[in-house]
Order: sequence, then C-alpha cells, then structure tokens
Amino acid sequence: MATVIGKTSRSSETMLITSLMAGYSMVYMDKSMISTAIIPIASQFHFSSGQTGLMMSLFFLG
Repeated sequence: MATVIGKTSRSSETMLITSLMAGYSMVYMDKSMISTAIIPIASQFHFSSGQTGLMMSLFFLG
C-alpha cells in the first residue's frame, strides 16, 4: 500500500513541476516577444512614446 501512495505522489510531483516549467516558459516567451510586437501595436493604435513606455512597464510588472 505504501508503494502505491509513493508512486502517486511522485507522479503528481512530476506533473506539477512539468506544468510550472511550461507556464514559466510561456511567460518568458511573452516577455521577450512583446518588445518586437510593440512597434506595430503602437503604430496601429497611434500610441505616443510615453504611452508605449508605460504599456511596456505595466506588462513587465504583471
């Protein structure tokens, strides 16, 4: 009975770590891609450089 609990715990730990790594990777990709995407976004919505800077700051804080 103890081995079944150990295997279940090990499996759930592995799944948790894998999910956390995938989530962290997605956040890192978003933060690295926004610097390239901000130029077309700013021109499309007619943002000033101050508004663009504020948007980037808020994005990196969140």
